Amino acid sequence: MILNAFFHDFVAKFINGTWAGSVSISGEVTSLSDVLSGETYNALETWESQYNKTSPFAYPMDRERWMNFITLLHKDEIELSIDDFSQWLSEDKKWSIGLNMQINELTESLEYSLELLR
Repeated sequence: MILNAFFHDFVAKFINGTWAGSVSISGEVTSLSDVLSGETYNALETWESQYNKTSPFAYPMDRERWMNFITLLHKDEIELSIDDFSQWLSEDKKWSIGLNMQINELTESLEYSLELLR
């Protein structure tokens, strides 16, 4: 009986999103804000909140904010996983499936830019 109640409670919370973003198979929940320096994370947040989602590099200010983030990330010497970055966009920032092409473009740009700076 108790196990059944626990199962129903778990399923109800998991399905309605109450536990979204706080359940991890590994037992470790990490945010990019925990991994990146404050300045770098703020640059990323600024870029993400202000750029044109349908065309990430269409405007000079969008590209400038993106390059600022890349430069700060490189200076911090932090190994940001491409998968973590992609997951941050899709899950934390709630980018829809319709923006997968843009996410792929951005992950390729991130990977390429960091490779150039090495």
